Amino acid sequence: MTLALAITPTGTTNTQEFDKGVTVPAGGGVFTFDVTGFDLNLKGIGAGTYTLSFIVLDGAGNRIGQFFGNPLTIGTAATPSINTVPTYSTQIAAGADFTAQWTLGNSGSVTAPVTLLAVITPVGTTNSKEFYRPASIPPGGAVINTVITISELLAAGISTGQFTVTFVVFDANDQRIGQFFGNPLTIGTASPTFSSVPAYSSTIGVGETLHTEWTLGNTGNATAPLELVIAITPAGTTNTREFSKGVSVPAGGGLFVFDVSGTQLSAAGIGAGNYTLAFIALDGAGNRVGQFFGSPLTISTVQAAPSSITSAPVAPSSTSPEGFLTAQQITSGDLSGLVDSWSVPAQDPLAGQLLDRAFAYDQAIAVLALLSVGNVEQALKILQALAALEAGTGHLGFVYRTGSSGADFPAVFTGSNAWVGDAFVTYELATGDSQFRSVAERIADALLSFKDPASGLLRGGIDADGSPYRWVSTEHNLDAYFFLDKLAALTGDDRYRQAADQLSEAIDAHLWAGDHFRQGLGDDLIALDVQALGGIYLVSIGDSTRAETVRTFIENNFKRTVRVKGASVAGYAPYRSDSFIWVEGSFLVGLLDLRLGKAEAVQDLIEAMEHFRDHSGAFRYSSETHKSRASGSEVLFPSFGHIAATAWSILLQRQLSLSSLAAAAQEPASASTPFLEATAGPAPSLTLPTLFTPAGSTFGHQRLSRSSRFPSGKGPFDFRLTAGEMSLLNLLPGLYNISFLSSGGFGSLIPDGFFKALMEFLFE
Repeated sequence: MTLALAITPTGTTNTQEFDKGVTVPAGGGVFTFDVTGFDLNLKGIGAGTYTLSFIVLDGAGNRIGQFFGNPLTIGTAATPSINTVPTYSTQIAAGADFTAQWTLGNSGSVTAPVTLLAVITPVGTTNSKEFYRPASIPPGGAVINTVITISELLAAGISTGQFTVTFVVFDANDQRIGQFFGNPLTIGTASPTFSSVPAYSSTIGVGETLHTEWTLGNTGNATAPLELVIAITPAGTTNTREFSKGVSVPAGGGLFVFDVSGTQLSAAGIGAGNYTLAFIALDGAGNRVGQFFGSPLTISTVQAAPSSITSAPVAPSSTSPEGFLTAQQITSGDLSGLVDSWSVPAQDPLAGQLLDRAFAYDQAIAVLALLSVGNVEQALKILQALAALEAGTGHLGFVYRTGSSGADFPAVFTGSNAWVGDAFVTYELATGDSQFRSVAERIADALLSFKDPASGLLRGGIDADGSPYRWVSTEHNLDAYFFLDKLAALTGDDRYRQAADQLSEAIDAHLWAGDHFRQGLGDDLIALDVQALGGIYLVSIGDSTRAETVRTFIENNFKRTVRVKGASVAGYAPYRSDSFIWVEGSFLVGLLDLRLGKAEAVQDLIEAMEHFRDHSGAFRYSSETHKSRASGSEVLFPSFGHIAATAWSILLQRQLSLSSLAAAAQEPASASTPFLEATAGPAPSLTLPTLFTPAGSTFGHQRLSRSSRFPSGKGPFDFRLTAGEMSLLNLLPGLYNISFLSSGGFGSLIPDGFFKALMEFLFE
């Protein structure tokens, strides 16, 4: 027989062959076939990557076996790298080519084939155009120039204007080895001007919006990115607070609105008094285009008294986050009341994936946000639509089609159903209306049917075909804990109290990894939302030490800074390998910070995320449209207005404002229950819900529970509500009835008790 060995350099057909004759005895045998380095060199086979073919021929030359495509590397494997942003001119003339110089490394001894990608995106859009260039990096590295010609740019619809450029390098296996986002590019000339004081009202009331209108010019032929800054300084002090907003000024200029809401002013400590305003416009390089100082502002003390959550809400501004939620609400058809989850231009390439879809999770977070600002009417419409979809089953699908472009996905996910249940419970706590109690209980019972008997955790739910999922998600179990804990406090039902306690124990036993939470059972991927929600969970069970550990982990692994219209903006990425900002996830980090008492950090984050709020009041889901591959499969993060991202912004801003109000209280509230008695034996679990109701009202209930082990014998059980905890209950200054209840954690060890007292609960 003849053994043939064919060696082919990767990416070529330049095959070199070697052969050797052997005699195979009856029964077969093992044969060695060596090709010496000398023989390889003679045929020009040196350092590099190759494929091998093994072929066996019989005495007549017929193939009796063959194996193709076997890899071979001679020398050290190619190790391409890029550590610095490619150099390029940030401004080029209209009609010019775009040139970039890439400095690439290769620590191996083999030439590394790579693909260079430049993505050019008009500022304020997701209409990205991609330009690929193949390249080879010799050992030691190289500097490679790429040119995108004016013909290519024009063919892609790229002419004059403001753009961002993303540079990406892929290795031979199409894996990203480096990427740089948010690099500015101007094609043409931008010449912005700011030559007149913005129009505004010099007197506003406490809680009112500071509305300003800026007239900006641009004598160039390219759009000019500007950052508008309003600096507000109390008269006679230097304690200035700044608010900023990015805008794009087209050729010829235009009129731009910049509003600072009453909530933002309050959160920054700006209340009744006299102030001076400074208006400043900065270009993309941070240079001042124009400035006006010393404009007066008076914030009047005349203000309506706080209203109950059941009062008719003031119609939200069409450009506010709340206005976006209501604008997205469907007003006709079978799904009337739901909100469309995304705001996407119909002509955008992603419209087919996002338009006309109402995700169950988004509906729930929208309800929580609307209730937090007193908009019960809009929240009720969403809940009525969800209750109709639940139809007595305890199940809500993942997404519902709301128009011709949409699509249903009927899979039942534990996480989104838990949030929907939470929304029903929160509605009852906020209004006293129990019409959805049975819906919430059916959802809870359905979730508990997903319990994994081995771990005690809840599995993922039911797929679109009705088959149960086997996987377990940490986020879903955290969501379920929050829902069950709140439902137990509302109903006093021991089943839900025990279910929440057991779920908490299972989370700690199986999903905690020492300084962070795993993504799921047997899944060690690390995701931002799991850490943020996990930290909030730890605070809720009184474990602030571990919550701080998680917060440090988030800061060290997810913090990112991107450039937006010339400004550096800090936020948090969804996965450790991603370089963009996930806006929704960043708001969740803010909620964790608020629970840890980091109000200043929350204010900074809110101001940073304002860069991702569009003219409709919506917050974009992420800083740029990106397909993350961190999880092993492609996850889309669109940069469009998103219901949940916007709703979380409302909840964070609302809770920050209430936290600031509560911080003025001189003393936390404290209370002591009457003596309680437990039987001998193991210390039972005792739950003490405390219900706050505005005096003279049957609505506006807010409930906080304390759980503890209650020892044998008799004794008082003392607890204190901190100012921060009171702020999370949305308690405004006023007179309240406080009701104390008690329920046993294991059966009826103690009788349920009800104690009621009228207490004056006022903030100093």
